[in-house]
Amino acid sequence: MKNYNNNLKTIFMIVHLESLPSVLDFESDRTWKGIFSIKSMNEAYFFEWIPGESENTEEIFSNGVKTCVFFFFHNIKSIKIEETAEKCLILKFFVPDFTTYSRFIVSPEYNSKTTEFFNSLIDIGLLQLNQKQKNVFDCLFSVTRNYKATPGSVSLFSLQAYHAHMRACNRIYTENIKIDLEVGSSMIAEFVKGENCIPNYKEMKKVIYIKGCDESYRPLLWLYLFGVYSPNYDKGNNERKMNKLIKQYLVLKHQWNSIIEEQQESIRSIKELVNNDVKRTDRESDHFRTEDSIGMQSLKNIMFAYILFHRNTSYVQGMCDLATPFFHLFIKLFLNENEVLMWNDEVYTREKAETIVFWCFNNMMDMSSYVDIFGNLKNSQTFLSERILSIASSVHPMLGQWLQIQKIDDLLFIYKSCLLQFKRDFPIPALLRIWDTIYSSEKPKVFIRFLSGAILFSLFPLLITKPCSNLGEVMKSTSESFNELNIEEVLKLSHILMEKGKTGPQSRWILMDYPKEKADGLFNSEYLENSKILFSTK
Repeated sequence: MKNYNNNLKTIFMIVHLESLPSVLDFESDRTWKGIFSIKSMNEAYFFEWIPGESENTEEIFSNGVKTCVFFFFHNIKSIKIEETAEKCLILKFFVPDFTTYSRFIVSPEYNSKTTEFFNSLIDIGLLQLNQKQKNVFDCLFSVTRNYKATPGSVSLFSLQAYHAHMRACNRIYTENIKIDLEVGSSMIAEFVKGENCIPNYKEMKKVIYIKGCDESYRPLLWLYLFGVYSPNYDKGNNERKMNKLIKQYLVLKHQWNSIIEEQQESIRSIKELVNNDVKRTDRESDHFRTEDSIGMQSLKNIMFAYILFHRNTSYVQGMCDLATPFFHLFIKLFLNENEVLMWNDEVYTREKAETIVFWCFNNMMDMSSYVDIFGNLKNSQTFLSERILSIASSVHPMLGQWLQIQKIDDLLFIYKSCLLQFKRDFPIPALLRIWDTIYSSEKPKVFIRFLSGAILFSLFPLLITKPCSNLGEVMKSTSESFNELNIEEVLKLSHILMEKGKTGPQSRWILMDYPKEKADGLFNSEYLENSKILFSTK
């Protein structure tokens, strides 16, 4: 290594280093060839790296547009210069607040040119040798004007964030989840016959957890996953169970419809909230396209029944979103006021169809502990956000640092998505695939945290290439980025994070139950105190 602290006598105050072939290296199996230059702009120096024409850089450049890496030297904390065994120079650029760096490799034939340039910067007082670290140079640049980067370029900060993301991916994807999937097809084929009880139901759930459900089998499998049918019952017993569930649902429906006029005032606000929320939900669907549709009325019936069944929680805006996926899965068409064409091309009574949706929705809320979340939204937001951030940051520290610097580490920009289990973020087929895995997991209420952490992890490289100046822009950018995610990759990452989280140093804290507190619900249920409830509500 040459001595970079030589006091060269240069007669030029402005020195350029132009058109230097180099390699952008993320210390992984991915490198990109390009040309970098260091030039001056009035009193400021800037660095520019342009990828080669044949290089595919869509992963690090927004929207796949081939642009450049651009940053000003006065935004750099330090530069470290190393030499490889092959005599190549490595230039590492560090920014404030981060220990990560971006590095560019220069071929040996350009060593002299590169060395001369950096010595010149030392000579004119723009760099100084760090007294504690070998071959590290602190930047002493200062400017009196504001300079703007090249429009559409990638900043050094974003580049380093992506570099850190690549290294995190390389670390985490070396781990894998092992599960015997050989039984998958034959087991499910036997299972969907539905004639007998299924002794190997737990094994089948593991298959669904990893592979998801075949679309043709999903409606029937979900009746078991969400507790409408029991794997311990044969077909006859499950039919009897269904009849009992229908009766229980009709009790709730009858109670709501039996509220007399003088009792209407106590439910006016909650009824208005449900009606308005239903009107806003899934209006592009044939089930809910018109305000007087049978599907919209059925959704109201289910929400009102849920209010009676969970009188402390009552209704919270957004619950409709969590119920409609069951409409899309089970119901093909509302034929008339009393008959519904179901997924299996059988015609059910509307009451039976509503029963299936109601109990799937109700049990989903229990399995995910969303009864507790919606009953205590304020504390649950902090509880959930802290754990999601911890899960993602445990494998990707820079993600946490970046969120803190952007002052969005409270995860408000993604919390609504997590609360609605990503219902509004993915098309229905993708959402159903995600819910396959959530509700076949050992603990759905816990797995949702790891899924959210995996989604946050996966969104990171998309967010850093879309600069945002406020929370609203971050939320908009996040919403636009969901459709760029690979669902199967996100679920695979969720599996890995879940396995790591079970045994990690914070496992007890991450896996703990949601805080419970009596909800301040809008629904006053005093008039039901003396009503005869035909079944337990818990």
